[in-house]
Amino acid sequence: MKLKNKRRKSEIILFVPPSPLIYPRMLCKWLSHTSPLGIGYISSILKKEGFQVSCFNLYTGLKKLKSFECIIRENRPKLIGFSTMTENYNNGILLAKVAKNICSNSTIIFGGPHVTFMDKEVLCNNDCVDIIVRGEGELTMLELSNYFVQGKGTLENIKGISYRVNGEIVRTEARPLIKDLDKLPFPDRDISDLDGVLSSYEARNLIITSRGCSGRCKFCVASALAGGKYRMRSVDNVVSEIEDLAKKGYKNMNFGDDTISVDLSRFLKLCNIVKNYLNNWSCECRVDGMTKEVARTLANSGCKGLQFGVESGSQELLDRMGKNITIKQIKQAVKWCIEAGLDVICSLMVGIPEDTMETIKQTIDFAEMLEKEYGAAVIMACTVPYPGTYYFNHAKDLGLFISTRNYNLYSTSNAIMDTQHLTRWQIRNVYYEAIIQLFKSMPEKYKELFGNMSRHSLLKEGYYVPTYSESLEREV
Repeated sequence: MKLKNKRRKSEIILFVPPSPLIYPRMLCKWLSHTSPLGIGYISSILKKEGFQVSCFNLYTGLKKLKSFECIIRENRPKLIGFSTMTENYNNGILLAKVAKNICSNSTIIFGGPHVTFMDKEVLCNNDCVDIIVRGEGELTMLELSNYFVQGKGTLENIKGISYRVNGEIVRTEARPLIKDLDKLPFPDRDISDLDGVLSSYEARNLIITSRGCSGRCKFCVASALAGGKYRMRSVDNVVSEIEDLAKKGYKNMNFGDDTISVDLSRFLKLCNIVKNYLNNWSCECRVDGMTKEVARTLANSGCKGLQFGVESGSQELLDRMGKNITIKQIKQAVKWCIEAGLDVICSLMVGIPEDTMETIKQTIDFAEMLEKEYGAAVIMACTVPYPGTYYFNHAKDLGLFISTRNYNLYSTSNAIMDTQHLTRWQIRNVYYEAIIQLFKSMPEKYKELFGNMSRHSLLKEGYYVPTYSESLEREV
């Protein structure tokens, strides 16, 4: 006799693997407020079709491997999915090996930006990975679930996947992008961890209103992932999701779009509506779409703050990296937003392929000016040639030497490439000097948030921070 309330086993389990980096664990409480929408959307569409699905976000860490092993043993799922970026790809492989040893009959699928561009490398080097999903995963995972769980269809007719046949890599036809994003169900937010860090409330305040990016920045993979196309959900569809979450008590949200303000009239319409549902919200914008009126509208609609991708203090480098903005636009946008009462964070980089010590000084001086004169906060990063970016694909042409394929080291706090002008050690050293300098000039209201990202605080907490003067190079 079956127990009426016995929990059904999950036939599909989706994971976001742990990051090997320091900052996710340092900012665990803050990061726990963001739900991994990739597996959320996939889970939602699978549940809608009647599949039994469980989701786990392990990004901020996994304390006990036994917890992971128990999930696999208890469920013995037919499909196990891992959604990875470059930084947590290796940890995904480690967990996939564990899962395969426990449940050898499970089909293990990897998706996400890293494997989309490195599918052949992944399949050639890892027997534990059976299928790669390239690009958007919702419809592809639905068809894979129909095939592996219900025995429907044929593998070779599923678009957007890579797999092995008799030792050879098969890449099916690329899957077209989803044209009408409104047809997707809202993402599943019933996502937990295995360490008891996340709560059902904390994991609910990330939302996206569009996919893709209209830009062509050479350091970024967003445009390549979206095929250079930008697609938007309708305002009504976005508001419906916000209204649904607000009714459940979730009043603080972050819009995770790559570029939410491409269609300015749509963005402003959304701003004027969300103020009826949210206490505060934040987003990332481009400086070339900002005006004094837009800044005021943002502030009046409950926007607490926003982030601008500034990247460099050199106009020549901004042009060469394809940023398509000007120094003047940056200054105006930051000034208008600060005057409107918004918190502003600007992200900049050192180690751009054309960077010299002179242009890096320009960037650091410019960043310091944004903090001292305008009242913004600055996040400094190292340029990383992530797979799929122009810099990765054209490294030889640009005179770049990428020192490692250990993807654990692909972090914006760690320079891994030599350029024509600078070694990675020089870039690392100037990066750490810059974050110390900029932390000193950072407005006080930002220091509580960013204090633990300074070298001094990292060392105080016992974390290892490499410098140019240290000879140990862990690049294997």
